[in-house]
Amino acid sequence: MHVAHPVAMLIDAPEPVWRTRQAPAQYQDPATGTVWWELAGQDWLTVAQAPASAPDAGAIAVTSVIRNTAGTRVLCLLGPASGSGTGPPELHITLNRNVDPTGLLDPPGTSATQDTLVQVQVGRAPWEETS
Repeated sequence: MHVAHPVAMLIDAPEPVWRTRQAPAQYQDPATGTVWWELAGQDWLTVAQAPASAPDAGAIAVTSVIRNTAGTRVLCLLGPASGSGTGPPELHITLNRNVDPTGLLDPPGTSATQDTLVQVQVGRAPWEETS
């Protein structure tokens, strides 16, 4: 019996899960050496696949992450399951908060965080019969 494998997962959130913020970026004119600062868009919240906890975890690979312009919908395109896990394959997506690399926007000592957004076992589609 062939078990269907999902090809994508759509995450629809009430608030943007992908956010950018204006952060200072330093630029330099190569001809004159003049240095100036400008505000540039910087990813602040992003969505990504969580790193596998073990090599045989049976995780489903995320091949691509596509977002809408509002940041409230994220489409994760899925590849085949990896590893030789004994249970059904698992999809684990995280919400990552990035820190400003210049240190100007975040308080001192702030570190990047990674929180679970979706963690689900996808052994079979809910409408498939078990036999």
